[in-house]
Amino acid sequence: MEKPKRVKVYWWDITTLSGWKTKYETEEAEADFCVLEGLLVEKNKQFIKVAPCWKEDLKGDEIYADVYVIPRGCIKEIKTYD
Repeated sequence: MEKPKRVKVYWWDITTLSGWKTKYETEEAEADFCVLEGLLVEKNKQFIKVAPCWKEDLKGDEIYADVYVIPRGCIKEIKTYD
């Protein structure tokens, strides 16, 4: 199995406004632009999975923590590290 590549992902995070809001408050709302670095665990037509934290177990298998699942439509750019 090929080891996951290290990537830097630039993406738009979906924002939720909870509770009742005026039209003015909703007009002022914007999505957050985010940057994430980690291992590209999976990539398909719908989404990518990136793990910013990982380690190897005693068998040498990688174990991931805090995996982000990001819809492809929210991604602006993915840079791969060598």
